[in-house]
Amino acid sequence: MPENILGSHLYININQRKGMYMFTRQELEEMTSYSTEDSYIVSVYLTVDPATHLKDEYVAAFKNMAREELQKYDQKEQKIIAPEIERITEYMALNKTKFRKSLALFTSQDIDFWREFHLSVVLNDQIIINRRPYLKPLADLLDNYQRYGVVLVDRESARVFLVHLGEIEEYTEHFNPDIPGQHKKGGWAGLSQSRWDRHIEKHVTLHLKDVVNILSDVLLSREYIGRICIGGPVEAVSRFKEMLPQHIQEKVVGTFKADMNTEINEIRKQTLEIMKEVEREKEEELVNEIISRAHKGDRAALGLDDVMSNIARGNIQKLALKSGLKKWGYKCQSCESIFTSKQDKCPYCQGDIEKIDHFIDLMVQQALNQGALIEVVFHTSEKFKEAGNIGALLRY
Repeated sequence: MPENILGSHLYININQRKGMYMFTRQELEEMTSYSTEDSYIVSVYLTVDPATHLKDEYVAAFKNMAREELQKYDQKEQKIIAPEIERITEYMALNKTKFRKSLALFTSQDIDFWREFHLSVVLNDQIIINRRPYLKPLADLLDNYQRYGVVLVDRESARVFLVHLGEIEEYTEHFNPDIPGQHKKGGWAGLSQSRWDRHIEKHVTLHLKDVVNILSDVLLSREYIGRICIGGPVEAVSRFKEMLPQHIQEKVVGTFKADMNTEINEIRKQTLEIMKEVEREKEEELVNEIISRAHKGDRAALGLDDVMSNIARGNIQKLALKSGLKKWGYKCQSCESIFTSKQDKCPYCQGDIEKIDHFIDLMVQQALNQGALIEVVFHTSEKFKEAGNIGALLRY
């Protein structure tokens, strides 16, 4: 186990980055650039949890889904898609030791494209065959499981964690062996006792400053962390929080009581509850802002048609939609433009129009392609519901 000395204090680097796969928004945005004109990209989301799928039932489930999906295509298209299905089937048979709870996989041999993500959260089983990777479930994950840091601190030690996509990993452990025992030395006068207390507090302050430096170095310099939770005894947490620089204090969204021996899964459980409440408040604030600005005509869209017209113009800054929202829509078979109502021909390329059942997903995909942020909302107001549970903040 590698060790670093921070002053005279022991700073142990625990994390070797072997356990947690860091799927990031940057990777999501990079994947939106992939597309194919003459072939297809197969996107698969599958529950593969070894704890609940001891007999590899997911392989049969995938084959059944793929068989049903292939029936939607003619023989020529099936010949193009079939090798991708075989490639995925072979991969699942040979790599099951990698699996966690869910697998997200994307492949197209035509453009030499392969991405796999092993996730510790459950995803709905589905397979989508299209010209582009189907990314909405991953966008939902990044919104609902935002990466955050956790600091567990007391007067002489600290532990630092990173939580991402439902998984917690301990980054570092810090211990200050130099803090003297907090008891009166025999025969000391009252003044000496006061000096002794100040001596202890000086060491505690130095320890907490070291933890601030560790937090800045480990979490904020090496990773993008937008939120931080602080746990520990109430006095230590309060004092540590006050010592944080302003730019770090602004990231602190909650605190909790814990001791330094708290089990890692208990830390995960407590902080996830804090994050759920933070997310609920964030959703409510965003929805209210969209409704207010839309009514004022101030760079906001409300309702399916309004949002769709702004997606067509590349004008979406942040898209908000109710979790599980589903709508029928239409897509051009040639240029893949999408429409909320039936068209005789595509107004852009005169291509044929087809009805699709994953219309909302394609809207999200196009918004992602334009660099928009996606907010999946679980708690909505009555006014947002009346507007179809979809809205957006606009660029201009």
